[in-house]
Amino acid sequence: MTDLSYLKALEELLNEDILSVKERERNTIVQLTDNFNIPIVLFGAGNLGRKILSGLRSIGVHQLALRIIIPHTGGNLLTI
Repeated sequence: MTDLSYLKALEELLNEDILSVKERERNTIVQLTDNFNIPIVLFGAGNLGRKILSGLRSIGVHQLALRIIIPHTGGNLLTI
């Protein structure tokens, strides 16, 4: 891609309305998970992990596992 084509692609993304962005986001995660018919495993439950989990659930992705590493005990906890 040339610099001009990168700028054009960036301009298109920045001009996209929020409803289109949310729809593209929803469709992308569904395509990624449905095409392979596999569950999602999210590693980590820190601030970012919880935000990702919340975002996935808000767009209808509920069948996933969350793996939490508990450093002070040296153990792992897996919840579904």
